[in-house]
Amino acid sequence: MARDGGFDRLIVAAPPKAMDDLRKAFTAVTAKTIAAEITHEWTRLGVRDMAERVKAALGPSD
Repeated sequence: MARDGGFDRLIVAAPPKAMDDLRKAFTAVTAKTIAAEITHEWTRLGVRDMAERVKAALGPSD
């Protein structure tokens, strides 16, 4: 999607093994849009818990 202007920045959250696979699969164009990577095993969390942890991992917004 990055190559067709679908997004300007991407935040990727995935478990460690999946993150490794994703890094290998991203095109150079997509990799340049990655604003943050969050490598944690959160697959069993509910949506609210995951959203809170993503916010905390990204730090305070400007």
